[in-house]
Formats: sequence, structure tokens, C-alpha cells
Amino acid sequence: MLDKRLRNLLLICLTSAAWSFGFGMGSQLVTHWLRARDQSETEIGLNHACHYLGLAVASLAVPWLTRRLGTHTAAMGMVICGVTLGLFPLADGPVGWFGLRLLNGAASALSLIPLEAMVSRDARPEERTRDFGFYAVALTLGAAGGIWLGLDLYRPDSAMAFYLGAAPAALSGVAVWRCLMPDSTEAIERSSPMPIQWSRHFLSFGTAWCQGFLEGGMLAFLSSYLTSRGLSADLAGGMMGVTMVGVILFQVPVSWLADRRGRVPVLLGCYAITLAGLALVPFIRVRRL
Repeated sequence: MLDKRLRNLLLICLTSAAWSFGFGMGSQLVTHWLRARDQSETEIGLNHACHYLGLAVASLAVPWLTRRLGTHTAAMGMVICGVTLGLFPLADGPVGWFGLRLLNGAASALSLIPLEAMVSRDARPEERTRDFGFYAVALTLGAAGGIWLGLDLYRPDSAMAFYLGAAPAALSGVAVWRCLMPDSTEAIERSSPMPIQWSRHFLSFGTAWCQGFLEGGMLAFLSSYLTSRGLSADLAGGMMGVTMVGVILFQVPVSWLADRRGRVPVLLGCYAITLAGLALVPFIRVRRL
């Protein structure tokens, strides 16, 4: 029989993977849906930027909401994410498209932040990074599956793929509302806000910004670029999914290493590997068959 901490961790991982599946599908469906309606690259980029703008603005209100609603905040966010994704193909024009993406981004902040805080808070100190690694793997698996299926199932004249992505996100919210153990929710409701220590967490904030910058550009335009180079939607989706394989394979081992060797040294090592990989990209030549 699992104790409450492990039961909550398992539920959070499963529901976060379902939510992330919808996020991954939406990130690809939106790009190709807008391109099929003669939207420019600038307009597509701005549409995705609206999602992240909504996420950033709503993040400021999430601590206040979570202290009052507990993890019901995450449940509502997941349901709203599903609804806004399902409504996207029904919108007729930039106002609807931009508005729904803004709401979807705001709901994403509500979906993720309370659950991430719970994972970190409830973990044993010596296992905190490992537990968060499990959570991150669940998010990545869900997103990888959504990205691949989103491109494979996309049809310019059908909204069915949007509905298939929306359903798991909305259902995950229902599961969080009904099944998450109440003790943790009460602990969040009674918690007091902690002061932000900018100097101590500078690397954390910087990492989040860089990761978000790279992720936003990749999700918005990489699959579109691949299909423009002649790849089929299925193959482009497969390559996008493979991009996530490294994250899936190394997330937990790197987290385990950070718990034992120190988070800052391991983080700096990851910086070095990322910089080396990006620096080598311009020198790679692909031989055409």
C-alpha cells in the first residue's frame, strides 16, 4: 500500500503527463492550423507568444490563488486548458485565436505551479531532486507523445485532433480535484509566502528563462521548418519526439547525481553540454539522399 506522499506523487505524474499530452498536441496543431489559414510566420510567433504571456502574467497570481484554493487551483487550470484547446479551431479570426491562447497560457500556470510546489515540498530532502525528476519525465513523455500525434493526426479541414488533445487535459483536472490527498492541500492553504531571494536563486531563474526561450522557439517553428524541407508530417513528428528522448533518458539519472554531487555543479555541467551542442549545430552538414 502506497503512503500518501508516493500516492500523491504518482497521481501528479499521471495527471501532469495527460495535461502535457494536450499541451504538446496544441503546440503543433496551432502552428499548422494557422499556416493553413494563410497566417504569416510573425502572426504564428505572436500567437505562441500570447500563450507564454498568459502563463507569465498568471504566474504572479498563482501563489495567492493556491493559498485559498489549494491544489483545486491546478484542477481548474487543467480543465480550462482542455476547454480552450478544444475551442481553438472554432475561433474565426485573430482576436479569437490570440484570446484563447492567452487564456490557455494563463491556465497552464494554474495547472503546473501548485503541483510542482507540492512535489518539492513533500519530498524527503535527500530525494527532492529525484522526485522532481520523475515529475519532469512524466511531463516530457506526455509532451513527446502529444507532439508526435499532433502532427500525425492534424488535418487542415478537421478539428478532431484538437478535441483529442483537449480531452486528456480536462480529465486530468477532474482527477486532481477528486483524488489528490487532502492533507497536502490543507498544508498549501495554511502556508505563508516566502521572500524571493534573487541572488541565491539567480541560476534557477536564468535556467528557466533560457529553457523557456529555446522551448518556445522549437515548439512553434521546428516542425514547420522540417515539413517545409520536405519531411512528411509523421516523420517530422517522430523527429520532434526523438528530441525529447534525451530529456526522458537523462532526467532521473541527472537528478540523482545532483542529489549526491550538488545541484549547482551538475547544473553548470548541463550548461556546458548545452552550449557545446548549440555551438556545433552550424557545422553539421546533412547529406541529401
